[in-house]
Amino acid sequence: MESKAQEVMGLISAEDLDLTEYSDALVYRIIERITVLSKEEIRIRFVGGFEITQPLH
Repeated sequence: MESKAQEVMGLISAEDLDLTEYSDALVYRIIERITVLSKEEIRIRFVGGFEITQPLH
């Protein structure tokens, strides 16, 4: 799991990005899929297989 997270971070840091605002280009590069689990929760799968579950507030 650690190496998958490092792979995602490598994609982010490999570019000279200004992360002060939303970037479609970055999202398309690092997010493979977003799954709606319920009206209160989503799962985000990043390139490389790293996944997180995130509550919606």
